[in-house]
Amino acid sequence: MEWRPVVGFEGAYEVSDAGTVRSLTCATGLRRRPRVLQSFLRGTRGGAYWAVTLRRVPKYIHCLVAESFIGPRPFGMQVNHKDTNRSNNALTNLEYVTPAGNVEHAKRWGRYLKGESSPAAKLNELEVRAIRALRTCDWTYKMLAQSFDVSAWTASAICRKRMWAHV
Repeated sequence: MEWRPVVGFEGAYEVSDAGTVRSLTCATGLRRRPRVLQSFLRGTRGGAYWAVTLRRVPKYIHCLVAESFIGPRPFGMQVNHKDTNRSNNALTNLEYVTPAGNVEHAKRWGRYLKGESSPAAKLNELEVRAIRALRTCDWTYKMLAQSFDVSAWTASAICRKRMWAHV
């Protein structure tokens, strides 16, 4: 296992190519024997990723590994887990990709949920088709929202195919 300094926290923290983070100093800043940090799950819009707290700031472990071993993240790029396992923060499982590349990767692995397959979906395809049909019958977005228990913004986005575009 190889250890490298955490970018921005050199001398205080190190990260391994296996995805482990350790502290080199104590709260007073004095050097001590390295101690592996406790990791925790931290949520994002796309799910939960493992993180650690560095000087009271939560940091995602996969980002720390990528920055320390691959290099600085290019502008507009994301860190992708090649095997789609968010718990596997090993260097061999990480790469920089564009957001579109990340979505394509998720689709290839069957991890891209849209429409009814998404656990967050409030509507089904039949209801989406009904919303679009009623909108052509002079229903307002507010009326659609109240009838289908969604926001007026959601009703508008469905009618304009910014949401549920695949239907």
